[in-house]
Amino acid sequence: MAGFAILLLLLLMAGGVSVALALGAAGVPVFADLDGEFALLSMGETLLRGTAVESFSAIPLFILLGELLIKSNMAERALSTIARYGGKGGRGLITSGIVGTGAFAAISGSSLATGATVSRLMWPTMRSAGLTAQQGLGPIAAGATLGLMIPPSLSFIIYGSVTGESIGKLFIAGIAPGTLLFIVFLIVARVTTRNKKFSVAQSSQTSPTPITEAIGETKPTIGEAIKHIAPIVIIFAWVLGSIYMGWATPSESAGAACIAAIVLAIVYRSFTIRGFREAVYSTIRVATPLLLLLSTAALFSAALSRSGILRKISDYMLIDLGLTPVQIIIALVIFYLLLGMFMDGISMMVVTLPIIFPIVVAAGFDGVWFGIIVTMLIEIGLITPPIGLNLFVISQSSGESIEKLFKGAIPYVIAMLLLTIVLIVFPSISLWLPELMG
Repeated sequence: MAGFAILLLLLLMAGGVSVALALGAAGVPVFADLDGEFALLSMGETLLRGTAVESFSAIPLFILLGELLIKSNMAERALSTIARYGGKGGRGLITSGIVGTGAFAAISGSSLATGATVSRLMWPTMRSAGLTAQQGLGPIAAGATLGLMIPPSLSFIIYGSVTGESIGKLFIAGIAPGTLLFIVFLIVARVTTRNKKFSVAQSSQTSPTPITEAIGETKPTIGEAIKHIAPIVIIFAWVLGSIYMGWATPSESAGAACIAAIVLAIVYRSFTIRGFREAVYSTIRVATPLLLLLSTAALFSAALSRSGILRKISDYMLIDLGLTPVQIIIALVIFYLLLGMFMDGISMMVVTLPIIFPIVVAAGFDGVWFGIIVTMLIEIGLITPPIGLNLFVISQSSGESIEKLFKGAIPYVIAMLLLTIVLIVFPSISLWLPELMG
């Protein structure tokens, strides 16, 4: 029956049914087979147990935090400050774009929101400075993927919710790889533009944005820079510090950070009732389908676990086929790279992890480390056609073709693949900070 459930899931998804509904529907036959007339009661209890966990409350709170920082313009002011330090030149703008996407990604926790916002704010200036879409938007598309690795990350929250791994440890584990990825992007940007010449565009009648206006200004004083960046640094430091020190759970940390964001917005005189209402509405629009997806994923995962098929698959791969742990991880990397070309990251995790995670653990791999690897592979999928959600979102925001964006992102894709190999060979890069937590 479990095999039928997996086949039903694939058929429903191929037929265009939403992943959330497909997961829920695929779990029903298994519960009906195991529990008979008590199936509905059993499914209700499973849903309740699966959703009454601390990680579920962290999702809307972190989304709300990012929305509050965006709607109060604190994120935009920080990005403007970064842009003013980058300067007017093409290389400076590319560097500012990567730094800005990294900072904005850490704020919002969303790769798609980062790509859409930063490209909308910076592309007019990049174009007027003579940058092509390949030169300017390719790095932004890649840099926006940092939103999945740099905590607070929705990817880690969802991974922890599906697998039961500590979200706090996932956050801390993402610091070193996220920092390395950020540095690698800056290096790639410098190398790929080393011999480029940028000619100022002659026809760039674009509407001014806070970024285009900021670029034309002199560099801010140290006091001005601190004033604009301090709120972001304070909130970011609180979220990571409170979790690392054990002062708060991810949900508690996010709740306190939301309150801090409101207080700081009031202090900076940028808090409005309209902005707060829009932030809450945006949070509801984003969080509701996510929570539904995770709820049905918990149901499907429980169905597979109770059926015993997960143990059979694990035994088949490790005993019958005799695959070594190295062969398993290589196969999974290839699998996720291919799947990432056709499916969004969240759907990939909730559909595959209930089956794959037990195999990974049985093979002796650390669950937190595997979360980092999966996130890296999902990041690559975000800038890889034909789906390439980051490419699609930035294309819609800028009006440029996906083909141009992908050409600009290719060097960054190669760099991400190389870094993924490094993280696989040296797992301590991801695990040394979580191990210090105890």
